[in-house]
Amino acid sequence: MLPQFTESRIIYCGELIQALEDCHKQGFMKRAFGTCNNQKAELSRCLHAERVSRERENMKKSLEKRKKVTQRWKEMEEEEFGPGGYLREVAQKKE
Repeated sequence: MLPQFTESRIIYCGELIQALEDCHKQGFMKRAFGTCNNQKAELSRCLHAERVSRERENMKKSLEKRKKVTQRWKEMEEEEFGPGGYLREVAQKKE
């Protein structure tokens, strides 16, 4: 298998990778005339779809993490200044 595709994260395109490698083993002349182009195009589409899927999943995780951090900041502010930032308003009025 191609070294750049041996990672465990690429799981859906394994059959297409193997098909492309099998095509490449047929010999130089067949490859030179483009007999492997269909397999390569299918593999490219599969890898692109897998990358996009991974990006969406990472984006969802990032947004969830950001919501938790924002919620924690809000809780810390309420602990320090009271609900709604009441103590902050009082301190600003005294200045």
